[in-house]
Amino acid sequence: MKKFLFFLTVGLVLVLLAAPWLLGSFTESRIEETMTLRDDADPGIAVVTEEYRRRWFSSDSRHRVVVTDPRMAQALRELAGGETFADQPALIIDTRIEHGPLTSGADGARTPGLSRAVSTFTLEAGNRGDPIPLPGRLVTTMALDGSTDLLFTMESGVYRLPERSGTLSWQGAHVEGNLSPDARTVTLSGIIRPIRLEGVENRTGAVPVVDIGAIDLVSEQRYTVYGIPVGSAAAEIAHVTVDGGTAGIRAEEIRFSADSGISDDLLSATTELRIARLRGPGDGTANLAIDVELGNLHAPSLQAIAETGRRLQAKASAVSKSEWYRAVEADLARLVEAGPVLDLRDLVLGLPDGEARLKSYVAIAAGGAPVTNIDARALIDRLTATLELRVPEPLLARAMEIVPEFAEELEMLVAMGVLREDEDDYRLEAEYGNRLLTINGLPVPIPFGL
Repeated sequence: MKKFLFFLTVGLVLVLLAAPWLLGSFTESRIEETMTLRDDADPGIAVVTEEYRRRWFSSDSRHRVVVTDPRMAQALRELAGGETFADQPALIIDTRIEHGPLTSGADGARTPGLSRAVSTFTLEAGNRGDPIPLPGRLVTTMALDGSTDLLFTMESGVYRLPERSGTLSWQGAHVEGNLSPDARTVTLSGIIRPIRLEGVENRTGAVPVVDIGAIDLVSEQRYTVYGIPVGSAAAEIAHVTVDGGTAGIRAEEIRFSADSGISDDLLSATTELRIARLRGPGDGTANLAIDVELGNLHAPSLQAIAETGRRLQAKASAVSKSEWYRAVEADLARLVEAGPVLDLRDLVLGLPDGEARLKSYVAIAAGGAPVTNIDARALIDRLTATLELRVPEPLLARAMEIVPEFAEELEMLVAMGVLREDEDDYRLEAEYGNRLLTINGLPVPIPFGL
């Protein structure tokens, strides 16, 4: 019995000593797997492992995040004033990784886990001087089941822009999240506190300002085999102010939400935007609400079109529009054959002179047989659409005051029956289906040849 306990103790000690090295190896492979998924999800951005030093109980890594999309890369090179890829700005992520099976928590206590990592960030701004340390740090803790808890924190601070061109200040951030064991589902929630970019005083004595209020966010996204993330996301922004020094725009109580999913290879998505108050240079305030739904989008075709577009953009020589169309025509045809739907469920713009409202629905009936090109006549035959527009008369009267020439055009639209008066509103109702177009109940001829 004593011999058994002795060998059991020795075995446990060996396992505990070997575990950090084995878990360090596992963590390294897990990081590379996550980086691969990141590249697949957004091929326009590449994450390159520059260094990975694995020791027994800890490791150090450095990753470089660069833009590989040619057009975006060129824009960044021009912004940085560089002419070569090396001059392009890049985000550097330095990480210290503590191997399990026991890792230290925020309070210093040792808890079971596969690893704990602390990452800091630096911006290499091309040829614009020394690297710029960025505020904030990311702590990732990988649990025994392979899931990873995320915590990003940032203290408040101020950064003075080069050449005394202004200041950037921030009040901090606290965002928590989780990465699933398969590294495909990410959940996030937290707050990004106010950010303010302030320029220098111009000749008129005014100071340009961009001011963003606190942002509350929550998101759950899953990366699919099509390279398209789906899930839900929502954000609330206290306010956004953009003031060039002489005139500005301010939006208050901004709410955004989006939901998406894929079923039977078909992508669907809904988006809602609400702005409680919009203030411009003039008097009064406005409000805005938008509800949009997309449906029956063939995910494999979207993936193929995106991959073809990236391949053509990577070519050394310029690609003509006709060449691009020929390359994606078959995938566009399959996208159309799936029967896509665009439903603008509501667009409401509230103004002091009244509330304007727009609704629209466009759908293409799904086809039966696979196709390799788009037949315009067949497309017209399968198309159905509706449109409803309501504009208050005081709003149009204000528009005519600003642009007097609009009065003659408005009278012509009313005389043609395109707009009809309905008490204090002007309305337009249009429908299309079975090759019949009606506007406010009146049939309108379809152009010859369609």
